[in-house]
Amino acid sequence: MAAWVEPVTKAAAGGPTTPPSRVEDNPFGANGILARVCEWMPYTSLTLQHLHELRGDEVALARARSVDPMGPEGFLTQVAEHIPFMNHVVQEVYRHSGDNQSLQRARERNPIGTDGYITKVFEHIPVVSDGVMAWHMFQGEASAAERARARTIQQLLSKDGLVTRFAELLPISNLFVAMMHEISGNHAEAYRALDMIDGWTKVLEPDSPFAQFAELVPGTDVVACALHMHGGHYAQALRSLTKTSWVEVEVGSVCFAFQSHSLQQWLCIAVDGNNMVVQPCQLSLIAGMRDVLINFLIVDTEGHRRSHGADIGWDQFDRGHKALEVTQELLASIVNEKLIGQVSNFSTKAPSFADWLIDSLNKRMPQWRATGLLARAILPPAPLLPAPQCLVAELQRALPRARISHGPLPASPQPIKLRQRRQSTIGCLATASGCGLAGVNAGAMCCTAGLICGALQVGRAAARRLASWVDAWNAEAWASVSSRAQPTRSQTDRGACTGAHQRVESMTRPASGIAPEASINHEVPNQSCGVVIELLEEDAARLGFLLRDYYMNTRWRKGFGTRCLQAMEPALCALARMVLETEGAVLPVIFEVELDEWEIELEGYAFNLRMPSMRMAMVFHLDMHQSAPRTRRVFAVLPDELLANVVQKLQDQIPEWDLRELDPRFAGFRQPVHLNLQLCAAWPKSDEFRLEAKQLRARLDLPN
Repeated sequence: MAAWVEPVTKAAAGGPTTPPSRVEDNPFGANGILARVCEWMPYTSLTLQHLHELRGDEVALARARSVDPMGPEGFLTQVAEHIPFMNHVVQEVYRHSGDNQSLQRARERNPIGTDGYITKVFEHIPVVSDGVMAWHMFQGEASAAERARARTIQQLLSKDGLVTRFAELLPISNLFVAMMHEISGNHAEAYRALDMIDGWTKVLEPDSPFAQFAELVPGTDVVACALHMHGGHYAQALRSLTKTSWVEVEVGSVCFAFQSHSLQQWLCIAVDGNNMVVQPCQLSLIAGMRDVLINFLIVDTEGHRRSHGADIGWDQFDRGHKALEVTQELLASIVNEKLIGQVSNFSTKAPSFADWLIDSLNKRMPQWRATGLLARAILPPAPLLPAPQCLVAELQRALPRARISHGPLPASPQPIKLRQRRQSTIGCLATASGCGLAGVNAGAMCCTAGLICGALQVGRAAARRLASWVDAWNAEAWASVSSRAQPTRSQTDRGACTGAHQRVESMTRPASGIAPEASINHEVPNQSCGVVIELLEEDAARLGFLLRDYYMNTRWRKGFGTRCLQAMEPALCALARMVLETEGAVLPVIFEVELDEWEIELEGYAFNLRMPSMRMAMVFHLDMHQSAPRTRRVFAVLPDELLANVVQKLQDQIPEWDLRELDPRFAGFRQPVHLNLQLCAAWPKSDEFRLEAKQLRARLDLPN
């Protein structure tokens, strides 16, 4: 005992109390090999712990407690937690010691508890399972009661139960079963029992009594699950594993990252998700849902391997992080497949979209014409004509190629640049005319030159007045789009989505943004941001030419005014070049477009995508340097508040959709599958859009 007494004496004298933790040369010391071996022995470990505590050796005491076979983490204690009735003794020990963490672990491992292995064995025994289900219901465990319900007498003898379905296939007994169905008011099931031949022709279907029998027998239920899954019956595959009538799925968050080069190249580049919880909590259910997800990702609705999953094997999903990467890649590919289909559908719907847009413009036309005399002179008094086929075809070709970017919006539009006035023009022309034609009626020639120069000055003044009016028009339209609240946008809705408040990188291509001034410091407070959808330059030129013809035909109805305007067009462009700066400058024209609520038809689904009321800006940049005006740029500006409204509208209508329509293999669920979630969006980069869904919840009602 000298090895144990000396440290105690030193501790009493105020000396060092903690010996080194290495193994001592003395095998009988506190850290000797004999002490370490004894710490693994029942009861002996308790004695050594007491000696370590007297000695003041905290390191040795912690080591002995961690390896104590009868301690909270000891192997004997954990074995006892898996033994019936012994588990309750261990729970009482934990309760008196205040070890709540170990107490919770022992409750979860209780073999006769709610999820214990003995309890689950009893749930597989008919008649006994009735008592187990009643006990679960008494304890308030609805999920466990639903799990035990599959093999109860009540379920087996129900109108769709296993015993009832087998009795319907046998002569004479089917008549008795039909009578019981009719007495219970189940008329459809009564006709099913009478038609015994039809019942035998459906014995290989996923809801046949033979399939239900295979699902109830341990071992064959796995085979039934595989057959259901490869047959495209996902609901029956989950039923064979859960033995319940419903499954609840909750996911913490799922984030989709999109790269927005253009409308037709709007690609999902990454998918990430976490914190999935499945009720009832069963290991077989989690594994089954994993297999169903893999099958959905690799195989299409016709049973063929998807093109993006042809080189992926099932073994790749059993390699840790590699499986997660493969799953995310396949999910992104399926999302891209759906996006490409909807973009193609949108292009085919361009004629109806153009008609709807013209109707919206006709509603706004009286308000625009009431702004002044010049507006009444320029804008057509009659409603706009239907869009010609050539214009619609150009829209179908140009819109999918439109570029998409996000960034800060300038506070005001770019003004029209004017040339410097030349005050001595009339005098110079009059002098030159008098000197050059001195012998040929000089006075008349000077008078004529003066009249011409006066007319030019009047034309310049009119052009400057028109430019000032266009600037005022642009400023008012831009302020309405960038500063005013969006239609039906309430103050309480603000902040529902964080996308409008994200700081994003400035545009790297000022020429393709709203204006060169768009590349500004993001630290400026209250700076608005938005999305720019811009046509390619060649598409903008062709579309501008067609819109010019459409405007003339609409405004002047192909009459004398159209021919006069076409004849005067070169002179008007020359006058514009005299008044405006046309070298490296453009004439911007901004139209405020306000749309009521509208819908996007989703091909192949019973529901459509409803869009909220919105206000956006259509911007045209005209090049007046040629003999005829040429459209250099055409783009639409959508402020972030509008995008937040779209995300909020999407969040409101997703719970109304039946997700069984996404794929025919989901059609086996008894009730519509609705998804509840919260959406938020952000633009971390000018060409990257992130859509995150949080707190996703769905209930899957499995077939009986």
